[in-house]
Amino acid sequence: MTPALLTTCANEAEADVLQRMLESAGIAVTRQFEEGGDFLSVYTGTSRFPVKMFVAPEALEEARNIMDSAAPVELSEGERREMDESAAVIQKRRSIRAWLALAFLVPGVAFLGYIAWSLLWGLFR
Repeated sequence: MTPALLTTCANEAEADVLQRMLESAGIAVTRQFEEGGDFLSVYTGTSRFPVKMFVAPEALEEARNIMDSAAPVELSEGERREMDESAAVIQKRRSIRAWLALAFLVPGVAFLGYIAWSLLWGLFR
């Protein structure tokens, strides 16, 4: 049976919240990332690309009702500040991962280039 498209979430964080809401109601959810979102989710741990959310066709109406019943949450100033601080921590971790990847990637590629050049130079000398 083909899953039915429930909605498209703006990003992975929104999709996580919706998925938890639906799974707590006993509705199985399947995700499909748009563009390079699936690669980024694996590589960086999260994705900023839209995420399509699918459910079983027989659960579509109930899932829509659950989505519609979710009221927006009003955050206090302290909660908003805490969320901003945690977002800053997450961004810092991503930055560290990116620099570590570059720190190992660039020398590794240079080393492989040197090896390839040495081998080719030895073959044609």
